[in-house]
Amino acid sequence: MPLHTAPIPLTPILSSQRGSVGDTWWGRKFLEVMLKSNDYIRLNAGKSYARNGQVQWIEASPCSVEAKVSGSYIYAVRIRFLPISDESWKKMRALISDEASFAARLMAGSVPEAMERRLAKERLSLFPKVDPKSKGCNCPDRGSPCKHEAAIYFLLAENIDKDPFLLFLLLGKTKEEVLSGLREARSVQPEVSDKPEVLVLNSGSSDSYYCMGAPLPDICPVSSILDEQGMKKALYDQLGKCPVPLGDASLGAVIAELYPRAAKVAARWAMQMKSEDPDSS
Repeated sequence: MPLHTAPIPLTPILSSQRGSVGDTWWGRKFLEVMLKSNDYIRLNAGKSYARNGQVQWIEASPCSVEAKVSGSYIYAVRIRFLPISDESWKKMRALISDEASFAARLMAGSVPEAMERRLAKERLSLFPKVDPKSKGCNCPDRGSPCKHEAAIYFLLAENIDKDPFLLFLLLGKTKEEVLSGLREARSVQPEVSDKPEVLVLNSGSSDSYYCMGAPLPDICPVSSILDEQGMKKALYDQLGKCPVPLGDASLGAVIAELYPRAAKVAARWAMQMKSEDPDSS
């Protein structure tokens, strides 16, 4: 069941005053999923309502958005979304947490398209579905969506541009639940027995986090350097929780993303040095 929490007020007027709405791929995708109607008269009227300040207020709660829109009268809009099931949420958080870059970019306010593609392979999606039992708006217009509902969808898209965690909220999960769920998913991942031996850097304090407590291991062969995914996962698993604050983001996850890039450069240098070494032939 969705968590009952205080409604989150959203920006009730579009900053975009002309053209299309949605600066990000996920904002545009949300509109694509929500606005399947070909009734451009209603859709354009809704966009005008959102731009002209006719939405008096708009609030989002888990699986629900409520607003007041002024037209011929003041209309109440309440759109309900289907909550994500417990089983689907468990699979989703495991898939996101399994790829360090997904979680790191999400916590930095961005949604990788690769993450949605990965979820789609498991028949999951970040984009919510409207509850078919939802009445939407109390205006007499039977269009779906009516212009008042369309105004709300345009506003949601622009708010989602700025805060992708709103997508999870419409699925029934608050930002706090998402972050704690990702941490929990990482903590229950099974140990990988064949991961390469890596120096453990985390000693529990920021003063000694980056200090070496043991000699470096022997340099691994170039062939194993090229195994980006295995290296990144092994290093990230052993970094642990970094004591240096970085907002909502995990510094360990950000650092882990740098390792495969550095490995590529190191591999190129190693191969070049080997080719230039007269004793290597």
